[in-house]
Amino acid sequence: MNEEDYLIARGWDQAYDAAYTRVREDWEENGIEWFSESFVEPFTEVSYEWIENEAERRAHDDAANAGDEEDMREELGVTTDYNSYMDDMGVVKEDIVKILTQIQEAEFKRDEIEKEKILLEKEIETLGGDIEYDDDNPNYTEFSEEIERLQTKLNQIEGWFEETKTIIELLYQDHSNLQLDIKEIKETLSKYEGEKLLDDYFIWKTEEWTDIIEKEPLDYLSNYLDMTLGDAIDDGYITVDEDALIEGALDSDGMAHFLATQDGHEEMEEFNGVDYYFYRIS
Repeated sequence: MNEEDYLIARGWDQAYDAAYTRVREDWEENGIEWFSESFVEPFTEVSYEWIENEAERRAHDDAANAGDEEDMREELGVTTDYNSYMDDMGVVKEDIVKILTQIQEAEFKRDEIEKEKILLEKEIETLGGDIEYDDDNPNYTEFSEEIERLQTKLNQIEGWFEETKTIIELLYQDHSNLQLDIKEIKETLSKYEGEKLLDDYFIWKTEEWTDIIEKEPLDYLSNYLDMTLGDAIDDGYITVDEDALIEGALDSDGMAHFLATQDGHEEMEEFNGVDYYFYRIS
């Protein structure tokens, strides 16, 4: 045997170290081209920073190209909620119109009662003055009865007047409560409109793209970016656990595959209690 034709390793550990070094050199020189992508893939890890940036980039594009707000609400699945709140808004606005009409009618009634009240007060005052300054008036009894009648009517009208004022106060309170309802509904609707809607849409799209990329990163690279695994590794999107890859290659193909470049065979002989491994290289 011509020793120049063989690589000789003293013991299994030396043979393994030689094979390990050979595979690392080949990896560093040729990279993924020296392996198949399917073999390298189990030893890779996708950069989460890249996933996050890529998902946000995709979400920005989607948000920029999104249709109107109705389309965004539809995609987010909040159209039903939005329409429900819009319906509530419509009902409250109708109630406000009714309340304002009732207030207008009540205030008109109050003003009419107040006018009648003022007229009665003046009439009573006039009759009272006649009696006070003309005690010998033969119509004293008649005036007294008329004043009593007018006073009774005045008392009734004052009651109506106070009752109407109370009704108006209650109507205004109802109107104030409805205005608060409008404010609350508008605050709720604002979550489904404008900047808040766009922010929610962006967040949702970011999460959607993150799930897509994380689930099948290599498919994403190929289908969306037209990149190979090697391209992604070169660009830093994916890292390789080189130690695990080399160990995996040795476990899969054996040391002779990498050391016996001539025929791929391994021979072993024991001499003085030591195992020697022979790999033909030429």
